[in-house]
Order: sequence, then structure tokens, then C-alpha cells
Amino acid sequence: MADKGFVIDDLLFDVGAKLIPPFKRSVQFSKEDTEKTQAIAHLGIVVEKIIGLIKSSRIWD
Repeated sequence: MADKGFVIDDLLFDVGAKLIPPFKRSVQFSKEDTEKTQAIAHLGIVVEKIIGLIKSSRIWD
């Protein structure tokens, strides 16, 4: 996120990017989008847990 007093649109344009501000009104996700987001978040948690178990077991030492 950028500070409101710092304009970076021209800098982003130079590298081919565009700043997309967050929605001003809350837009509720559809049921399908919510389920996809939850599934992705769950996979991330599983991966982090496995990485933690590998690090704590020291099988790579």
C-alpha cells in the first residue's frame, strides 16, 4: 500500500503496472469465490505446517 500523499501512478506507468486501490464499498464475494479462497488458504496452512515439521525434525541436518 502507498501513502495517500505519495503519488506513484507515473512510476508504475513506466514499468507497465497499474495501481488498483481497494474498494470503497464492501463487495461481498460469491459463495464460489469464498469456497475457493478458503480452499487455497487451507492448502497454505497445510504447507506451512509440513515445513514446520520438517524444520523441527531436523531430517535435513
